Amino acid sequence: MALACMLLLLAGSAMCQIQEKILHAFEDGSVLSGNLMFDSAGNIYGTADQGGATGNGSVYELSPGPAGVWNFNVLYSFTGGDDGSDPVAGLVMDGNGDLYGTTSAGGAYGSGTVFELVPSLPGQWSESVLYSFGGYPGDGAMAESGLVLDAAGNLYGTTGEGGSTNCTGGCGTVYELTSSGNGQWSESVLYSFLGGDDGYNPVYSGVVFDGQGNLYGTTAAGGSSGCHHSGCGTVYELTPSQSGGWTENILHTFNGRDGFTPESGVVFDSLGNLYGTTEEGGTAACNTGSGGCGTVFRLSAKESGGWSLLVLHQFGGSSVGDGANPVGSLTFDQRGRLYGTTSNGGVTGSDFGSVFQLKRSGTKVVEAVFGNFGGAAGEHPNAGVILDSAGNVLSTTFSSASDGGVVFELTK
Repeated sequence: MALACMLLLLAGSAMCQIQEKILHAFEDGSVLSGNLMFDSAGNIYGTADQGGATGNGSVYELSPGPAGVWNFNVLYSFTGGDDGSDPVAGLVMDGNGDLYGTTSAGGAYGSGTVFELVPSLPGQWSESVLYSFGGYPGDGAMAESGLVLDAAGNLYGTTGEGGSTNCTGGCGTVYELTSSGNGQWSESVLYSFLGGDDGYNPVYSGVVFDGQGNLYGTTAAGGSSGCHHSGCGTVYELTPSQSGGWTENILHTFNGRDGFTPESGVVFDSLGNLYGTTEEGGTAACNTGSGGCGTVFRLSAKESGGWSLLVLHQFGGSSVGDGANPVGSLTFDQRGRLYGTTSNGGVTGSDFGSVFQLKRSGTKVVEAVFGNFGGAAGEHPNAGVILDSAGNVLSTTFSSASDGGVVFELTK
């Protein structure tokens, strides 16, 4: 299927052709929000929220076969009991080939889990729950973000709720899971958001490490009193202390004009700058939602201390052939170009979403928008993208006309 591509650079535009290939279309009600991942053999792994054998979600694998065909295999279907349900986020893999992820519901207390999948017999995987969140107050709840592994094999993530009692249902947490080496894992809450200037509701963002062991992420709300009266959101840093605690430092508080509701988290470039998106906000006119269609931003550390934010792009929505409302994470290619998705907007005016690319051209930032989603091609891509060795773009859509999301590939 050919997709329209529009290059936006001030006045003027150019068109190109992009081919979309559907690698798998779900027809069981599965919705797809989490990032895909490759293993070293080129297999793709992902999670499906809802759907599966019992309607509580699944973990799946796509393996490349002859003649460009991809073989689909369900590794595990959640039951909705102690094993968890509704895996929203993507997966991470350790050096042994074991997979780790989160569920936003289910578990021993109904507040979500962290799980591990280990290959057993050929084509079969066994699931074990590493931790069941206890909910509100105190512990985390609603784990909708992905995990990161440190060099010691510890797991880090965020919960959108739980923790502090300052917010209804809790303001959210950043947590660590540490293995004792005998199959037992213990959770430590590194930071409980308080719902004020420190932000709250980290939702899908997760955290990333820098080279010094500090953690970075975003909160979708808090930080200021504007933006629907819940705050516009923040970018934060957590720094470990010698005593074992962690200290939060707010790098930026959004004000609406530079974006609000940053749900996707942040990524580093090779120079130590942070990049992310906001689902709403900006000053560009927007035909979907209120208060702007969202932004792409860069945060750079200043020599004098602190960080400065630069808005790289403001989405304008399908009325100008642009995307709107990015919620997925960003990805760099080897040439330093940024890729992401928008849940709405697009080239054709259908508002079913887009894939975008940002690159530097002299002193300007050029955006390429790949659109024409809708129907069997999938609708509303919420996840970030991954790139294969040839530079092809792969991601998922939340839904489609086939009663489920799709896994797709874009090639030139």
